[in-house]
Amino acid sequence: MLETTPDRRPPFCPHPDCDSRTNPAPWRFIKKGFYLRRRSPHRVQKYQCSRCRRGFSSATFSPAYWLRRPDLLPDVFHQLVSCAGFRQIARARSVSHTTVRRMSDRLGRHCLLFH
Repeated sequence: MLETTPDRRPPFCPHPDCDSRTNPAPWRFIKKGFYLRRRSPHRVQKYQCSRCRRGFSSATFSPAYWLRRPDLLPDVFHQLVSCAGFRQIARARSVSHTTVRRMSDRLGRHCLLFH
């Protein structure tokens, strides 16, 4: 669920002011190397938009982007699918119930974008 494959094509430029979202012409990108990290995936591909020349990575499109505890996301997802409450999930994972609520919101937005 959280893994990004290295050969996955970015769907669009993530910068909101880039004209690639409104222009119907095919959007292109350039591979600009990679960076290494300690967590999986250890090698993350970097890209550059051919129109706005801004950089981004394949991790930008991950549901765990900018999360401090990405390891909680699959557990929270499976508990939410099994109809557990926010406080019940938070108590089992030793986190705040607002953390679980934010992860639930994030998972909901990601599922809407996926469909």
